[in-house]
Amino acid sequence: MDDDEWIRDSLRVLFEAEGCPIAVCETAEKALEALKREPCDIIIFDYRLPLMDGLEFIRQIPPSSADAIKVLISAYVTAELISKARQLPVKGILAKPFQSETLLTSLSFLIRQNDPGL
Repeated sequence: MDDDEWIRDSLRVLFEAEGCPIAVCETAEKALEALKREPCDIIIFDYRLPLMDGLEFIRQIPPSSADAIKVLISAYVTAELISKARQLPVKGILAKPFQSETLLTSLSFLIRQNDPGL
């Protein structure tokens, strides 16, 4: 979830090329609605969004996606933001701009950490 169309399109292309199903949303409200319809395993979300920030979005995630791996992306990563995110079940934080390889490597690590049997 990101309000930046370029980032949404880039993530869609990246994950489709990896053979991973993906849903993209431009607002937290649309993402919450999508998660009510279909839970997901990984949630990548921006911090600064219109109406609701990414941390409030995480607090409102439906129970069906509560165990999803949550990765915060932001151009405004600060010690305070990291601290707030760590108090929630946010597993990864990436500063924008980031390389697609960095995101994939981080996700691979988080997936293995979440399921050591992989």
